[in-house]
Amino acid sequence: MPSGLIRRTLRAAPFAFVAALAPLLCACAAMTKPAGAGAQSRRGRPVPPATRGLAGHEKVRWHGLLWFLLAWAIHRRPSEEHEALITLCQSAQLDVRLQEEVQTMSETIAQQLKKQGEEKGRQEGRQEGRQEGQLQALRDTLSRLLRQRFGRLPAALRKQIKATTDVKRLQACLDQVLRIQSLDELHL
Repeated sequence: MPSGLIRRTLRAAPFAFVAALAPLLCACAAMTKPAGAGAQSRRGRPVPPATRGLAGHEKVRWHGLLWFLLAWAIHRRPSEEHEALITLCQSAQLDVRLQEEVQTMSETIAQQLKKQGEEKGRQEGRQEGRQEGQLQALRDTLSRLLRQRFGRLPAALRKQIKATTDVKRLQACLDQVLRIQSLDELHL
């Protein structure tokens, strides 16, 4: 594994987790297997077969491994580390095209995670809206039935009904409306 690559990668990694990930990324970049000629370095010079790395001879495996590492880290690590992680992944690549691919990959992952988060938020919002709607309907129904049976409700009872957030409790009160003889008998 090229020691200069590790040093350059570690300089780009100020966070402990990202620094711990550096040797793995460098190992992936340095995994070699003889490949055909034609690979170019950043300066446009041919890259010797011994330094082409995993991306040079098994692009699909390189892509899958890097996708997994980036997706896991971006999803699981604090957002303050994301930029350092992406920089680390880019600096571990010898080829400029691979560095650009890492950048594109990280943007795609971030977009997917953002979309998943938005969808989860919408679903949670809908669920909360349904629950709040059910509570409000039960409160309104209880108040209306009590008014029809006993006339104007005391302000304290109206406040208590409005403050109740337990669905089962409100349903139990609705069941009591037909059996109680006075508002004092209501167990809210």
